[in-house]
Amino acid sequence: MACLFGYCGPPADGLLARMAALLAHRCPSGWERASGATATGETVEIGHGMATWNRESQLARRDRDLLGYGGVLFDTAGLTGPNDFGSGVAGRMLAGLCQPTVEPSLQQLTGAFVLALSQGDSVYLVRDPAGVKVLYWTAHRGRLLFASEIKALFADPAVPRRMRAGALPEYLTFSFVPGAGTMFEGIEELQPGSILCFRQGRAS
Repeated sequence: MACLFGYCGPPADGLLARMAALLAHRCPSGWERASGATATGETVEIGHGMATWNRESQLARRDRDLLGYGGVLFDTAGLTGPNDFGSGVAGRMLAGLCQPTVEPSLQQLTGAFVLALSQGDSVYLVRDPAGVKVLYWTAHRGRLLFASEIKALFADPAVPRRMRAGALPEYLTFSFVPGAGTMFEGIEELQPGSILCFRQGRAS
């Protein structure tokens, strides 16, 4: 049960380690990190919790570009380049995604995965089309935080911990919270097949 977590924005000492500690039950074989900065100088840190069945690194770095994913990617042959930027699939994918317009390549990805890519002045979050893997995110005070579980987002003390007004009736009606909303104000679930772009403090 691997996981993905991280942030982009003002630097925060120890934030990634605190997120990892809250996800320790999903990281039985430990966790790995990749750090860097966007072209506009925002700090980017991506963490990946490693499962016992797969200890291959799912992080890669090339200059300022970072890539991390959790889960399984299928049919990446058309997107991968030479393995110059890291080991395994992540390194080959990062090589293949280094192009001026990355969104079409991200839309082609298939599998059961969540993915974070920092390229140029943007950070992209991607969720598999079937929604097998889950990724939650919030943008607060110019910082994007993302994680496989909501509680890891609260590792940043600046993130508000307020229940969303409509969440309880939704949960009591459907036994889950439908759509992108969650139980918490300002925290959303990345929808299946979606790409989120975070650039200069704004998410779209």
